Amino acid sequence: MLFTVGAIILLVVGCTSVGTNGSADSDGEKDQHPGEGTEAPAGPPTTTAGSNGDDSEIASMYASDCAECHGDEGAGDGPIGAAFEMPDFTDGDYIEQLSDDELYEAIDQGTGEMPAFGDVYSEDEIDEMVDYIRTFAE
Repeated sequence: MLFTVGAIILLVVGCTSVGTNGSADSDGEKDQHPGEGTEAPAGPPTTTAGSNGDDSEIASMYASDCAECHGDEGAGDGPIGAAFEMPDFTDGDYIEQLSDDELYEAIDQGTGEMPAFGDVYSEDEIDEMVDYIRTFAE
């Protein structure tokens, strides 16, 4: 369970600078795992926009800071995320297994190869990002 939560959290926010040199195996899936032959993200991006409840700003923050790993629609199919086993946030059963606190902590503190965003986003923005991520499964 902890591995699953950690993997999910890794995928929730920003994999903004990871290299992609994974290769597909015989079943077409990437055989590379985080930390194997890739560069770790240099750090969180410098997004500074405040959201004040504006979903379009949260969506813009997700697009600029998260989508490269997590995909535009949260399916884990971003160009950088393709080198990793990313969770599918469009799967309602899967995303429901994660508490808001677990998602918040992952975004705030980072996990594994994923950088922390606690110094980038306000507490309210992280709360709104958690809510936004959950909309992928609706």
